[in-house]
Amino acid sequence: MEISAAPVGQDTQVLAAPASVVSAITHIPTATSDQVGIGDINYPPKTVPHGTPLIYNKKPEVLYIGAEYCPYCALARWSLIGALSKFGTFHNLKIIRASATDSAGQNIATFTFAHGVTYSSSLISFVPREMFSNVPDVKSPTGYAPLQTLTKAEQTVFAKLDPPEGFPFVDFGGIVA
Repeated sequence: MEISAAPVGQDTQVLAAPASVVSAITHIPTATSDQVGIGDINYPPKTVPHGTPLIYNKKPEVLYIGAEYCPYCALARWSLIGALSKFGTFHNLKIIRASATDSAGQNIATFTFAHGVTYSSSLISFVPREMFSNVPDVKSPTGYAPLQTLTKAEQTVFAKLDPPEGFPFVDFGGIVA
C-alpha cells in the first residue's frame, strides 16, 4: 500500500483518502493484530487517576489532541484508526502530510481528524482535536496555523494530565498515552 512519494517542501494539501488505503487500515484481520502483539514500547500508556473517566454521549470517550504537522501524531493516527475501526466507522477520512522540516520525520503520509472527518460507534465516542494544521504560519507559536480549539473541559484535562501539553495526547478511560 503506497500513498505517494514525499514531495519537496511542505505539502499542505488535504485530500480524500483513497478507498484502498481506508479499507486496508480499517479492516486489519484479528490474526494480524494477534501476530504483531503489543511490540516493544519505550513509553507504554500509563493509568492516570484523574477522577471520573471521560464520557461523551453516554459512552466512554477517547480524547485525541494532536496537530497535523506533528510527526508523532502522524504515526498515532494510523494506529488509532486501525484500533477504533474495531468498534465503529470513520467517515470522510482525509490524507495529509506532516511537517516537511521536523527532525523526527519529514513529510510523513498520514490522516487528519479535522476537515469533516467523523466517527460513529454504538460503544465509544471518539473526540479528536487537531489544534494546529500543517500550514506554516510564522505568527503562530508552533510555526503552524491554528486549526481547532479545545473546550474548557478538554483544556483542563490536557493541562492536568500532560503539563507540557505535548502532542499526541490520547485519554481513554483514565489511560493516557
